[in-house]
Amino acid sequence: MRRSSAVALVALTVVAPDPVDAAALDREGCDTVLERLRELDPQLTPTPDAGTDRLVRGWFEVAEEAFFECPPRTGDIDSFDDAYAEMTRFEAEVDVGLLVEIGGS
Repeated sequence: MRRSSAVALVALTVVAPDPVDAAALDREGCDTVLERLRELDPQLTPTPDAGTDRLVRGWFEVAEEAFFECPPRTGDIDSFDDAYAEMTRFEAEVDVGLLVEIGGS
């Protein structure tokens, strides 16, 4: 059964804490978020659109890396601020895709 784009992204954003709260997490807190993210992973895709699948996977991978590193400090993601900026970019792209889906209905 395919999940909607909105359901996939809402599920992810509910699991991730606010950026300010994320910055205050210790290793145990990050492990808890990471565990919740990984529990949702099999339920995220497929969405009704392959492009949305790519965006949801991208959001997930940024979040997973950030909470695995705790705090993030590798590659292009050097802080929770960087991670959340990238996650917000993915969310905005999903929002645009949803508007296009709704407009095309």
